Amino acid sequence: MIELRGKLIVCIFITALCSIIYGQFAVSGTEKLEEISVTYEETPFVPIIYFTSGSDIVDSRFNVVLKELAQRIEDNPDVILDIRGYYHRGGDGVAGDAGLVRRRADAVRAKLIQFKPDILNRVYVQPTIDPTLVRRGKHGSLNPAIRQENQRVEFSIKPLISIESANIEEQRYRIERLLIDNPLAVAFVPDPDSKVFKKMPENIKARIFHGKDDEIVISAEWVIGKPLASTRSNANPARKSCSNCATFRWDGLKADNFNPLWNYSTSHIESKSSGITRTWGKPLKFKAERYSVSEKFILARYELDMLEPPADLTSKANRELIAGHIIDFTNRTDNFKITIIGHTDDIDDPEKSRQMSLFWAQKELDELRTIIIVRLRLSSERELDKWLKSNGISISAIGESDRVSSGIAGKMSSDNAHPEGRVANRRVEIKIEN
Repeated sequence: MIELRGKLIVCIFITALCSIIYGQFAVSGTEKLEEISVTYEETPFVPIIYFTSGSDIVDSRFNVVLKELAQRIEDNPDVILDIRGYYHRGGDGVAGDAGLVRRRADAVRAKLIQFKPDILNRVYVQPTIDPTLVRRGKHGSLNPAIRQENQRVEFSIKPLISIESANIEEQRYRIERLLIDNPLAVAFVPDPDSKVFKKMPENIKARIFHGKDDEIVISAEWVIGKPLASTRSNANPARKSCSNCATFRWDGLKADNFNPLWNYSTSHIESKSSGITRTWGKPLKFKAERYSVSEKFILARYELDMLEPPADLTSKANRELIAGHIIDFTNRTDNFKITIIGHTDDIDDPEKSRQMSLFWAQKELDELRTIIIVRLRLSSERELDKWLKSNGISISAIGESDRVSSGIAGKMSSDNAHPEGRVANRRVEIKIEN
């Protein structure tokens, strides 16, 4: 039962209908099911807007990306977004055409503000040091696919905090406050298990990862890099209508349909003279006797001919999150299969693409194994192999070359016909199934 404007309205929570009607809802408690059945898939969120030659008009196909990005900025009030434009030398702009790149960046900013006017003072167009910097190919290339990928606007977000680890005690409150107020912020710290972080709320600790020994970084790069998600499951927890609230998965993804392998919390937002304050309610957790699971996550996006794993904070956070998810899953069930899958686009030679996609997948497998060893405090690869065997986990890496991702209906797709699709297809993902 839901109380709304003095009336009692009966609502049967079979789908997300009530959240659509009432806009916001709250959840909490423990849902017990005989069996959890879930199919989950992520699609890369590509934070790049592409333009036709000589144009500064934002194509409507990018509305989905810009709406999502604007919502994420609104949900994370300490985030400042920088926007920079670029052009392709030869057929797009003339040398030194700062006007074109500025108009492109201004057009994207205007779209973001159109979708969420309240983010006006947190979205800035910045000067581009090298407006002809190429993402692919060479300056002046006449290849249409290469030209498309270079005619663009990109986004960046500075760290919310970057301090020496020696200052951790005096900065504890500030660190916790940033993680509370910004659901997509993550912390990279020397030791997530230290007493300083153990005192923090559970949903906050889920976004604290291993980092460098001498530095603490609070990053909000997930705002521009967190993959989009699609979930089908048998989880339909009771939802209570509320105002000024929103429900998030513990990794900061805003709740739509529920993946019962994850925990959720509802935040309540208050606007004060000092700014927006967010408080979190009791969590929602799921328990079951049996599990039927197929999950697919994005580990990292790669650039062409990249020989080392991406070191950006989005990729690092993705790996840490998924490593923790695998470890947590062993507390629910055993005997499951993990496959790490590399993809590329369809422009290069198919055999070269297949080899590169397999190479990337193997790199991510090595990274994942290292993170699990650190998290479990194991001493060697041999100990990890014993742990995997004792939990009935098989793990392998494969390359699938330029196979197109199915994408998420109505959101984004990895279509090689578009530059953003080719960028999305240069990725490594991980599939977990039992």
